Amino acid sequence: MSSTDIGTLTALVAFIGIFVEISPLKINPLSAVIQWFGNALNKDTRKQLASISLKLEQVSERIDKIELNDMRSSILDFSNSCMNERRHTKEEFEHVIDLHTQYEEIISEKGLKNGRVDLAFRYISELYTKCLNENSFLDS
Repeated sequence: MSSTDIGTLTALVAFIGIFVEISPLKINPLSAVIQWFGNALNKDTRKQLASISLKLEQVSERIDKIELNDMRSSILDFSNSCMNERRHTKEEFEHVIDLHTQYEEIISEKGLKNGRVDLAFRYISELYTKCLNENSFLDS
């Protein structure tokens, strides 16, 4: 073998070593270098993304608490209104029933407990059933 053949063979082996993965070992030096370089470039971006994700989760939790509080207040206010013998339309009842369904879904998703709204909603449901049976809703 001449020195030109050895140089060509060495270049071929180097090329294969850089660009072709060896199946049993799964070694690809070029991929490792590119991955290391990419990690180094994206280090700050990943930290910023993690920080933004944390802040987004905190904001989402606050929004959920506000939404739950608003739903709870609406249901309790409606129940109080009914207890004070104010009549309501069928649509108002159905709105509160839908609101309660959404409220329960969020409570379930978040793993929270509900005790304050249960009695009020039970009263609303019983009154709704009574109004349905007697057709005594306030006209729209």
